[in-house]
Amino acid sequence: MKLRILILLVFLNLLITTQITSAKEFTQAQGYLGLNLYFKIEAPPEVSVNNTVEIKLLLVVHHANISVAEIDVWIYGCGVDERYIIFRNEFLTLGSTHVFSFTITPSEEGYLRLAIEAEYYSTLNFAQYQYSYVSLVITTVRTLTYSGLHENYTKLLGEHSNLLYEYSDLREKCTELHENYMYLLNMYEYLAHAYGDLSGNYSALLSKISQLLESTSTTQSSEVQPQASQSSILNTTIVVATLTALLALITKPWKIFMREKRYW
Repeated sequence: MKLRILILLVFLNLLITTQITSAKEFTQAQGYLGLNLYFKIEAPPEVSVNNTVEIKLLLVVHHANISVAEIDVWIYGCGVDERYIIFRNEFLTLGSTHVFSFTITPSEEGYLRLAIEAEYYSTLNFAQYQYSYVSLVITTVRTLTYSGLHENYTKLLGEHSNLLYEYSDLREKCTELHENYMYLLNMYEYLAHAYGDLSGNYSALLSKISQLLESTSTTQSSEVQPQASQSSILNTTIVVATLTALLALITKPWKIFMREKRYW
């Protein structure tokens, strides 16, 4: 009989289910301690090092009243080693619910574990001895938690969006400036080529002007004496013509050819 009871207890312990609300972390664990004592553990999925974490334990008596010899709880790992005796030599009635809360401050990274050891007697039809021991990982302790990483990711994602917007704006301005630069570069090359042509033409014209100036100087020096003689002759001619006109005006020579007037 005792062997069958032990096999049944082991089977029940193996049926303990763990509920996962996060893809990587445990937040709830539940099952049976023997035939008559249901338990449920609630803990945050993770906690930072040196931050307090609250762990809740729910016990519900099922099927029959029980007489508890002792129920102990251990919380250990991550720099924590705490033991709590929650019941000793107590009678718990059918359907009674008992809630316990434990506040722990882990000091190291790792997995925080909780163990429950229950020893009691079921009093359904006759006194039946029940013993169960369960040890579970209840939370993860990290220096930088997933929630902290998610907050940093969200913050960085917002900064990335802002920087991407600024990058797009700067890229458009850079493209526009590059187009202006290429336009000005082409204009510069065109003006530089035109300046080279004008500079060559200017040098050629300057050379021709120098040659013309030299030729004009030579011509003027050779024509100075003839021009002076012509001027003297012209002046003499003008003087002679003037004197002749005055003499004609005074002497009136046309009167010689006029017929003398006769009086009758």
